[in-house]
Amino acid sequence: MDSSTKILIGVVAGVIILVILAVALPRLIDDEEATYPPDTPEGAVQRYIRAVIEEDANTALLLLTEENNTPCATDELRDRITSPSYDRYRVRLGDVEEVDSETVIVTVGVAYRDEPDLFELPNNRDTFENEFELHRTQDGYWRIAESEWPINLEHIRDDYCDDETAPTPVIAQEASS
Repeated sequence: MDSSTKILIGVVAGVIILVILAVALPRLIDDEEATYPPDTPEGAVQRYIRAVIEEDANTALLLLTEENNTPCATDELRDRITSPSYDRYRVRLGDVEEVDSETVIVTVGVAYRDEPDLFELPNNRDTFENEFELHRTQDGYWRIAESEWPINLEHIRDDYCDDETAPTPVIAQEASS
């Protein structure tokens, strides 16, 4: 084998290694997930989104306000949590805006991620922001009152609950993280 062939093989091998690193490195970085304390607004949002992605309706419902956990809405919420697959979404928690001592808005960036082939870069073509409104309960926990993603809570309440006041549900003990 002459020296120009060896150089060509070296260059091609180097390019292949760079392409593999370009594909693998973002995945390694993205897989590192910050964990927020469960008694914070960020922790409540993180646990809720994780529960929806894992199709854990019981945990997701525990993280909603009583207004969203009424019998008229619970069945529809449970169906929506357990039927679609949200595991291709990547979420980054953003700002936390304190509205008052009992209400905060947590902004999240959401990206739908197509898994690339070996020699393609990830395509994050569908990205958007979503806000979660959280209320502090009397026992000090943060619960999600409003959100449009992954499930539009206002839509569920408006379409599946009539104007009559529903009985207050009994909510199980706080789910562990």
